[in-house]
Amino acid sequence: MRVQSQFQRGIYFIIRQETYQEFKYFEIRTGDWRDELGERLDSSGRLLYRSLDLSEKSVEIGRMMLEKQDQMREELGGKMDTSFSTL
Repeated sequence: MRVQSQFQRGIYFIIRQETYQEFKYFEIRTGDWRDELGERLDSSGRLLYRSLDLSEKSVEIGRMMLEKQDQMREELGGKMDTSFSTL
């Protein structure tokens, strides 16, 4: 079975097809190392920006949770057990 991947609209699609055993050997050829390096840096930059975006969202969620916690404390009027608040 032959596996082929296609990249469309930011998604890799894996296509499986029956093989016919036409080739017993194949060689992977790459382009010029400078071109390959540029592509890798491009991919790395994309992943870095995605990671930063997710980190910012995580921090925002943390802030929202702290605001909700503060609101709960105010609503309870100091009746909340705060022994674990310094962890």
